[in-house]
Amino acid sequence: MSHDAGAARLGRRVRRTSTGFAISGCLLLGACGIPTDSEPRAIPREAVPEPAKEPARLATTTLDPTDPTTQAQTVFLVQTGEATGTRGERLEPVAIDVPTPADPDDLPRVLLERLARITPAEVGRPGLQNAVPSETRVLDATLTADGVLEVNLANLEQNIESALQRLAIAQIVFTATELTALPVRAVRFSVEGQPVAVPTEGGSSEPGQPVTRTDYPTLAAQLASTDTQLGTG
Repeated sequence: MSHDAGAARLGRRVRRTSTGFAISGCLLLGACGIPTDSEPRAIPREAVPEPAKEPARLATTTLDPTDPTTQAQTVFLVQTGEATGTRGERLEPVAIDVPTPADPDDLPRVLLERLARITPAEVGRPGLQNAVPSETRVLDATLTADGVLEVNLANLEQNIESALQRLAIAQIVFTATELTALPVRAVRFSVEGQPVAVPTEGGSSEPGQPVTRTDYPTLAAQLASTDTQLGTG
């Protein structure tokens, strides 16, 4: 996609398809927001083949650059301190294939739904976890002219532990802003069309306030540090 073609599509609404995934938790501090599972989903180490147990910075699924029906994108999963022998959690980039939508502007919605469904087993990384609920339903995702991706979610059912809320939101923000085809710089969250507040490292955003990677400075710094060590930053 050319830059001019991408720019011409900015502001066009990304429409939802007939498929989606129900959100199983509330990720809002003091109001309804983005939910997650009751705990991150981890795959038992003994269930993973030996080659998949080797650590790697950028895990990948099988990518086929010659297949026009799919394209390579990056999502972010969670690596816990227990898995790395350190304190706290960090985000880990994972290269995956996603279906190429008929409308290129539908890519953010397709990618975020793929993020919700992905499991560590698919990428051979039993040390990773996914704080985003597996039943997440993305109603739509609209990229505005100033680079804000407006993500509209639905079907909130229950509250969950606050640390998972923050990690799930961070996964969505980092994944959206990593898009190679569209210039996403921030994410604004809503639930069934209503702007909501979401957890950040410093507490909570205002309802409808765009959230960026800078709202999660520790996670961003860890990622930048790893990139620098590997010579990719």
